[in-house]
Amino acid sequence: MMASVEDVIAAVAAAFGVTPVDILSQSRRAAIIEARHAAMYLSRKLLGTSLPAIAHAFNKAHHATVMHAVRKIEARRINCVDTASRLERLEAALIRAEMIR
Repeated sequence: MMASVEDVIAAVAAAFGVTPVDILSQSRRAAIIEARHAAMYLSRKLLGTSLPAIAHAFNKAHHATVMHAVRKIEARRINCVDTASRLERLEAALIRAEMIR
């Protein structure tokens, strides 16, 4: 079965110690923002979901919000070993679960 954005949100929430509701909320807490950005990034990278569709799934008005999140995570992945390893583990777990093809 192919994963959905909701599946990615659930996996990211578990990995970051937050809830899917937190990720979809308007919270500005740093931990939740990081999880939200990671979920947007993985939805784009692993699922190939369009920016407008990701924005809609996250209750955001504009796809530019998703572009910003993806760029921030790409930069953090390059500059932060912890972020890179966490994302690699998440990607591997989603692929192992055969959620991503």
